Amino acid sequence: MVEDNGGNESDRAQRKLTRKMTYAAKRVTSGLLIDANRGRFYRSKAGRYYLKSSKAELDARIAHQKLEWKRQKYDRDALKERYKRSAKTKADRKKLREEKRQLHKKQDSFFQRVSQKKAIKKKKKMLRQERMKAVASMIGSWAVGFLVVLMILVLVFMPLFVVIGSLVGGLGDFVIQVPYETLSMTNEYFTDMLVRFQMFVSPDFEDNYESILSEQYPDVYAFEYDLPDEFTYDTVLLKAYLGAKYKEFDITDPEVQADLDEIFELFATYEHEIVPEYRDVPIYEHGVMVGTEQQLVDICYITAELHDLEEILRARLSDSQNEQVDKYLISGLGQTVYGPVMAQSWGYSGAEFRVSSEFGYRVQPTEGASTYHKGIDIACPTGTPLYSAVAGTVELAGDSGKGGLRVRIRDSNTGVAVVFMHMSEIAVSVGQEIALGEYVGKSGNTGNTTGPHLHLAVMDENDVYHDPRDYIPSIIE
Repeated sequence: MVEDNGGNESDRAQRKLTRKMTYAAKRVTSGLLIDANRGRFYRSKAGRYYLKSSKAELDARIAHQKLEWKRQKYDRDALKERYKRSAKTKADRKKLREEKRQLHKKQDSFFQRVSQKKAIKKKKKMLRQERMKAVASMIGSWAVGFLVVLMILVLVFMPLFVVIGSLVGGLGDFVIQVPYETLSMTNEYFTDMLVRFQMFVSPDFEDNYESILSEQYPDVYAFEYDLPDEFTYDTVLLKAYLGAKYKEFDITDPEVQADLDEIFELFATYEHEIVPEYRDVPIYEHGVMVGTEQQLVDICYITAELHDLEEILRARLSDSQNEQVDKYLISGLGQTVYGPVMAQSWGYSGAEFRVSSEFGYRVQPTEGASTYHKGIDIACPTGTPLYSAVAGTVELAGDSGKGGLRVRIRDSNTGVAVVFMHMSEIAVSVGQEIALGEYVGKSGNTGNTTGPHLHLAVMDENDVYHDPRDYIPSIIE
């Protein structure tokens, strides 16, 4: 029984090994006998897809060879076991030795197996080198193709980059150069000098130029004035000048202030001239005027003039700096530009509407008006449609007294608020959500005014007023 069990186990092992050999042979003969030069997928007889590869073929042959060597060892071991158990007579031993000789003839010798292993290792090395060469060649081809495509793209888009660079090159230098606070302080500094100049040359204020001349020339009979219609200047151009010249600047810097002082002396000038003229001079008797008489008297002519600010500023800059001024103006002073408030242009030479009063200190236009103007006044006819410069919520909408009909809209993202005053019609209500560019009403002449206009103001998230020119575009494209 023991021998039978051993025989049964030996048969089972033999059948198992035979199945493995058959499977390995199928892998070599059906699915993986491949053409290494083509390297493509194909369908085997078993219905599966294999990648045609020299390495896959070699791996299959190695697996088949190892199983073959294992089967040969199994045959040798089985023959030895039979020799021990069955070689009881001389004839049996002779028969088994003959089988052993025949087996050795069929099987590979030790030296043959060693030689085959060396050949397999050599083949593996060759395949590995070939694959590395193929990968290097493929990477090289991809790199060359990528460079060719890149050169084509550069040649195609280079003219476009050159054009764009010539138009907006350097704008990035201004995007965050000058904070809103610095822009507002610049406006206040120059506007303060202009207000003091207006008060000095005008006849309606004390300690003016006339009072000084009266002390110097007590015999002057009368003073005649030739003054500008408006004491204003292009605030945007002045800020563009400073940005182009100093890049980043502080208005408290003595160098910047000295530069602005020199500019103002060139911009605002005044002079006087005393001319003898015949005038009708009243004749009084006992304090009562009884008539007039032609007499030769001294007349003092006071002339004030505001010169071309752009010409003054441009002359103080180099060609490259003047180019920067142009780019600075295009970029909207390098700041975040909100939407327009009307369909018309305003606030510059040649615009449809003029700015009658700038942001900052000013002479009171009417009794009770503030000397510090918290916005700008755009002289536009009553009924001009107005639009929201921000997307946000209506905070105020109604009568404000001296400011007339008023609307205030707060930007939902930045917290900046835009204020419209002196309106003739309001088309929104408090709490209403407003989109950018949505109609809010019409300009007018309500409240304390000297004529139809729009008072436009801008407040930051802390309700500090800033020059609307720094936020709201005045040129409609």
